[in-house]
Amino acid sequence: MRRIGHSSALRAILLAWGLSLICLPTNLMAGELNSPETVDPANSLDEPFGLATTTVTKGAVLEKWLNLEREVDDERLVLKLCEENRASCQSPAALQFLAIVDNGRSLAGRARLGEINRAINLKLKPKSDLALYGTDDV
Repeated sequence: MRRIGHSSALRAILLAWGLSLICLPTNLMAGELNSPETVDPANSLDEPFGLATTTVTKGAVLEKWLNLEREVDDERLVLKLCEENRASCQSPAALQFLAIVDNGRSLAGRARLGEINRAINLKLKPKSDLALYGTDDV
């Protein structure tokens, strides 16, 4: 079984997944805009950050993505097993993540999101792929 939490990208994905477990998007309340004129729906783009996207059907980028999906699925399984039986959990990172999520459960709405985001950001220590894996780009 792979160790959890080796890269910042995986940690970010785990954060998003963990937040989705404790706070479904349907429960979030958006703040009101100061003025209805501040958003122009006709000029807004559907894509994140206004960037164009392309479907990738073959090549190195697709392979990287598929490997990442497998790693995330493996880590989800570790989290699920650890959540079901913390006493037998072999992953300190999974236990830390679950403790952060547990602390956030006592809060609601944006306070919950803020607490979990802050706690995870404090745990993340950036490292290059070269330092982690011995190669420039994993």
